[in-house]
Amino acid sequence: MTLITNKIKPTTKKYCLLLLLIIFSHGILLSNNNELPKVLILHSYHQQFKWTNEITQGIETQLKGICDIQVQYMDTKRQFDSTYQKILFDLIYHKHKKHHYDVIIVSDNNALNFLKKYHDTIFQNTPIVFCGINYASEQDFEPFQQITGVSEEVDIAKNFKLIKKLQPRVDTLVIVTDETPTASRITKKLSAHTQKANKHFGAVKIWNHISMHKLEEKLSDLNANYAVLLVLFFRDVDDKYYSYRESARRIALSSTVPVYVLWDFNLGYGTLGGYMVDGFEQGKAAGEMTKRILQGEKASQIPIKWQSPNHYKFDFEQLQKFRIDLDRLPQNSKLINEPYSLYKHDRELFWQIITVIIILLVLSIFLIIAALNYRRLLHKLAQNHYYLRALLNVVGEGIIDVDLNKKIKNMNYLAVALTGYSETEARGKKIKDVFDPTPVKTPNDKVAYYLLRSKDGTSYKISKSENPVKSKTKESGYVVAFSDITRIIDNEERFSRLAENAKDLIYRIKIPEGQFEYVSPAAREILGYSPDELYHKPSLIRQFIPEQWKKYVFSRWLELKNGMITGTYELQVKDKAGRLKWVNQRSVLVYDNDGHPVAMEGIVTDISSQKEVEERLRESNLALEEAKERAEESDRLKSAFLANIAHEIRTPMNGIIGFAELLRSKDTTPMSQKKYINVIQRSSERMLNIIDDLVNIAQIESGATRSRMEDVDIEILLNQIKDHFEPIANNKGINLTIEKDSNKNLNKKIHTDLYKLDYSIRRLVDNAIKYTNKGEVKVHYVITNDNLEISVQDTGIGISKANQKKIFERFVQADNTPLKAEEGTGLGLAITRSFVEIMGGKVTVESDVGTGAKFTFYIPVK
Repeated sequence: MTLITNKIKPTTKKYCLLLLLIIFSHGILLSNNNELPKVLILHSYHQQFKWTNEITQGIETQLKGICDIQVQYMDTKRQFDSTYQKILFDLIYHKHKKHHYDVIIVSDNNALNFLKKYHDTIFQNTPIVFCGINYASEQDFEPFQQITGVSEEVDIAKNFKLIKKLQPRVDTLVIVTDETPTASRITKKLSAHTQKANKHFGAVKIWNHISMHKLEEKLSDLNANYAVLLVLFFRDVDDKYYSYRESARRIALSSTVPVYVLWDFNLGYGTLGGYMVDGFEQGKAAGEMTKRILQGEKASQIPIKWQSPNHYKFDFEQLQKFRIDLDRLPQNSKLINEPYSLYKHDRELFWQIITVIIILLVLSIFLIIAALNYRRLLHKLAQNHYYLRALLNVVGEGIIDVDLNKKIKNMNYLAVALTGYSETEARGKKIKDVFDPTPVKTPNDKVAYYLLRSKDGTSYKISKSENPVKSKTKESGYVVAFSDITRIIDNEERFSRLAENAKDLIYRIKIPEGQFEYVSPAAREILGYSPDELYHKPSLIRQFIPEQWKKYVFSRWLELKNGMITGTYELQVKDKAGRLKWVNQRSVLVYDNDGHPVAMEGIVTDISSQKEVEERLRESNLALEEAKERAEESDRLKSAFLANIAHEIRTPMNGIIGFAELLRSKDTTPMSQKKYINVIQRSSERMLNIIDDLVNIAQIESGATRSRMEDVDIEILLNQIKDHFEPIANNKGINLTIEKDSNKNLNKKIHTDLYKLDYSIRRLVDNAIKYTNKGEVKVHYVITNDNLEISVQDTGIGISKANQKKIFERFVQADNTPLKAEEGTGLGLAITRSFVEIMGGKVTVESDVGTGAKFTFYIPVK
């Protein structure tokens, strides 16, 4: 920030010197370690100035602890006459001449101007890092060889957009500023933004030559259609000086509408906020550059940051006061005076607390439930204890109670019947001496059943299970339960013999594991895999499901797992040799006692031969249908084409012949002759365009069109197109403009097909003007990543969503009627899309009825 001179009458030299000594006695020595690098911070203003303090804080975040920092305040905001300047030089010279500093950090323009005069005298060749320099330019740093830093510049345009975003109904913007050097420079900048501001606001008023009292009166009369932007107001028209606190506080207090600011030191005194210069970020950036110099880089090698590190900052209390929705604030906005929120400031701690509370609540519920269940269990155990022996004797399985030494303790009556041993004989014997069944396995190496031989030699086919018996936390033995399943096994074996001789594949799959429990030998014929392969490698089921059928099969599998099945369906499978086969799948579900599906049993029949016959028949029918449709379409297109071309050629030919006859008349005046010649010329041009479209569409349809690549100056091309169409647009009262992306360097040539590019742009512009009765037609272009993007936007009749694809068809116009009254062959957009695609690009359209249309195409360029 530049100084605000405070002209005061000097008293005596002795008095000034004494005053300076008192002020500079507050210079802060942040480090006394002589072994560390030395850095001097030379501030233009005084220590109590908020802006200066924030710069110091930003510098310290980067340099604290790694260097010896010394701060010198020049205090030029409150006094800066010639006597003071001389004393200031003497003081800094005598105080710092003897020190050798590795870097000097200067803040604001006065300190930089001081070094321009006395740098070599006091500090010799010490590198300089600057910050807070208003609207810096290369000329400001010509006297220095080793200098870098960060510029300070307010962004007026962003604040205009911000105000309109937060207060959409604001019509008038009042800009408050004074006539100090910094404010004057910004006021000059405002003229460059006036036109942009008029896009957002109906009126922009600048109040700069005014007293504080009068300003407060005017601010108190503003209504809700106003917004205020405070630039700087340190001195009013009566030459009265106001500190940043007082000026911001009084202006905000008297204003009936939000007051936006450009510097963060004006925030916190009743102002709302804005996109503002941040002293802390200025200091932080300067500190980062200083650290790089201390690490060995030269200042001249560190690029100057010309773009000021500004931020969006707001006063939460003022946002609430003026009822501005926080959701309207830009991203990464900073808030002051915001009520403390644990969720916002430390979300991790917040969720940790919530998690602990939930865990404790759940644990409490579980403990209560467990206690209730424990009481119920004790009561139930007491009742069941007396009935346990009776229950063992009525269950439909043989039960053997075994201790830890594998000796039999008890047996029920069914165990006695199947083993042939009485309970008295068996008690105390090893279980293997009484009950030693032999496992019988299936082809997939799973136990199918056990073969038990009783004491008298009788064989039984049984199933068995063993379960440990626990007493408190210790095992006291285990219980063996077994059932006679001889009849079941015999029935399964009979069914197996039938299945093995069947040509269809019979299977049983376990749900939800998806493993085969049974596969008939027909799997080898249909799938190419043996039953053993499918048993040992369940994952093979994925290999004979083709990729295009996996989604369908997966959906069917989910239905099966949920207990839903459609019965019969057809699909393709891939056998071991990779051949696709059509199969018919018929399935049923097997449920457990609770009604849950536990297995799927089904039959798979090879229907490939049947499908081949069906496919040949379907293809024959499709071929006949397609031939019929092509013939009808060809006949319709031919009729439409001939009718349209006859109309389009007849219209200009009638104009040429008719007005040529009029020219032959002896009574024709020179003015009429000129008029007739113009009509003949326009009709000839229209005829030429029709022929051009016919040649282009013929070449496209035959594939004979070729690209002719050449260097093209895109700006010259677009200006030529504008010169051609601007008189036509003006005759309709339409504004035709050419725009380019201001953030991109587009003043260069591109390498592409000039004819196709020129034709495509002209067709889009011609259509935009043709279907626009008022408003504007805007052509915008930008080059990014070797791609040219051109858009043509109008305010015309628009195109419905249903018609947006059809307009690229031949002989169709925007209203989807074949060649309406608007002149043209209806080939323009079809040719344009083909040309863009030939050039490697694509065309898009955005529109709706009554809202205009925007056509955009992208093509690669070099």
